[in-house]
Amino acid sequence: MHSRNEYLNQVSKIIPEAKDARDYYAQMTAWIDSHRNWIGTDIMDIGCGTGVLSCYLARVFPHAFVLGVDRDPAVIAAARKLAHSLELPNIRFVCEDICGIEEKNLCDTVVVSGLSHEMRGEPDGLAAADSYPDRCRVWQRAYMKYARRLARVLAAGGVLIAADRFSSNDAGCGLYLAYHKAGITPNFNFYQKFPSGDRHLILGNKGMHAPEEAVFQQARELLRDRVSDREEAE
Repeated sequence: MHSRNEYLNQVSKIIPEAKDARDYYAQMTAWIDSHRNWIGTDIMDIGCGTGVLSCYLARVFPHAFVLGVDRDPAVIAAARKLAHSLELPNIRFVCEDICGIEEKNLCDTVVVSGLSHEMRGEPDGLAAADSYPDRCRVWQRAYMKYARRLARVLAAGGVLIAADRFSSNDAGCGLYLAYHKAGITPNFNFYQKFPSGDRHLILGNKGMHAPEEAVFQQARELLRDRVSDREEAE
């Protein structure tokens, strides 16, 4: 088995633009290696980009099947080139928007990297929300369509691995509340902030139950370093 650095060096030769996100890929692949028991056998990488993480998953889990999904034809072409160069038989890439995937319960593991930043709707009512809890609810509503799409493709008992980017504490809290309402409960024991790319990694379980207020309080505490000045207005 090649090391992560050897893999990323090999990828950079095939897809030179992958060098720009090398630090993030190094952090994410290290996390995957440390949490292998959470990865299933039917994996979907949504917003897969050039396929760097998808191919890594296919490589370290040769008995799993990996489906990479992205709506950009150019990056899908690059991902297919990468998989072909690495001679990975257990991976496929499709050019599709997550909102266009109608099938249910497709996989036991969903991986998303920063897609929530692109998928959310423009929050209506944010300016009028005076308190931190109210702003979180506004963001929750904005993220609901996205969260439900993830829950739709994830089988019962499945795991979401999401490395999200968001602009504020209340946006992140709202996203985690949206995951919870969609049926994917964040497991904050696995929360990790990556220094590269300002991403927050969370693991969610479809079918794990927790009170919404508990999710709210835990998310608020974990994201406290990103609280906006407005939070004081309760």
